[in-house]
Amino acid sequence: MLKIQDYFGSNSCYFGDNGQWKVVYTIMRDSDILEESNFYCLEDILKDGKFKLPDYATIERASCSLCGWIDYLIINPDMIPKELLQKIEDALEGLEDYPIINEDDYSMRQYDRFLDSFEDAIKEAQNELDIEFTEQQIIDFQTELTMQEIPDYVDSKEIIELYKELVV
Repeated sequence: MLKIQDYFGSNSCYFGDNGQWKVVYTIMRDSDILEESNFYCLEDILKDGKFKLPDYATIERASCSLCGWIDYLIINPDMIPKELLQKIEDALEGLEDYPIINEDDYSMRQYDRFLDSFEDAIKEAQNELDIEFTEQQIIDFQTELTMQEIPDYVDSKEIIELYKELVV
């Protein structure tokens, strides 16, 4: 793990108070579900059953003109309990063989994102078609869209096409 000040290199500056702390993981505005899942699973490991991060861990945000922002999950290597550090290192090592720290968390995030876009797509399609879908039609659309795998995103065009296939 690199120190947070090393992430910023010689072309920029680190202005925080934790320059010697080590970066466990990062996410940015455009991170995908997998990166978000891994970030928050690592944060949960550091919380160790508590509701907030302990004094030896924090998240620092840096603005970036290219990607909006970057969140750094960082730890104080001098304060973190050895067994917790080992858990973090094991989780990071596991990523070398398999990209997901927690399948349940990843699947839930994936499904939540699908549901958000699905709900928006249903509303947009109803507005475009000037109709109200029945509950059964909405269930049929959802079933049809998730038969193979859960898509990351659904738009109103897909819903309209399904409506034409299944109903009209």
